[in-house]
Amino acid sequence: MTGLIVLALCLSSAGAEPRKALIYDIGKTKDAPRFVQETEITDTAAGEKLWVSKINDAQGVLVMTERAILKYGKITYQYVEQLQIAEAYELKVDGGKATFQTFSLAYGKKGPPVQTKTVAVGTEFMTGPMTEIFLQKQWAELSQGKSIRVEFGIFELSKAVDFKFKKISDKPEVMEIEMRPANFFISLLVEPIRIEFNKESKRMVHFKGRTPLREQSNGRWTAIDAEIIYP
Repeated sequence: MTGLIVLALCLSSAGAEPRKALIYDIGKTKDAPRFVQETEITDTAAGEKLWVSKINDAQGVLVMTERAILKYGKITYQYVEQLQIAEAYELKVDGGKATFQTFSLAYGKKGPPVQTKTVAVGTEFMTGPMTEIFLQKQWAELSQGKSIRVEFGIFELSKAVDFKFKKISDKPEVMEIEMRPANFFISLLVEPIRIEFNKESKRMVHFKGRTPLREQSNGRWTAIDAEIIYP
């Protein structure tokens, strides 16, 4: 959430770090995963991090792709293709402004933008690919029980929504962090996201909550809440 930009970065980069995520229906982590996400994170010669990800369903069908560029731990570019609903989203961040664009996909090809919106964002603006990096930087504050407020980019809404991260439990090997909307009334409508980090590696090991994946229900595509394990 273009291709030529990413290709150029790949050609000038060092080795990539592979990551994997197994995505389950909530409470069914002993079953076969419903989706599998494979990601490569690359440090480029330009001093950026390149995030390239794909998600396949249990039958091996590609349902979602994502490319993101982070610089100094901040998101600068992201492109997502949600193939289940034939939509693509692009984000460009520059000079305190985030520009969201939405596209329709036809036979895997991107059409002209159907919506473009530019919004002002602060220094703590983020999206999914930088979650782990951001929380690692805030580790000391989170460990002390402090609440961390951020602006989180929501592609379907073409806007930034305020969220808060806060530690909710401290186990011997993992710290559990909750992510919930900062607005009280919105928080009543949206279930909080729970994320577990391994204390030693400070890596994400478990996620529970809303995802950008979809399923058909009564003839409509609806968002999936899932449980994700990072082996």
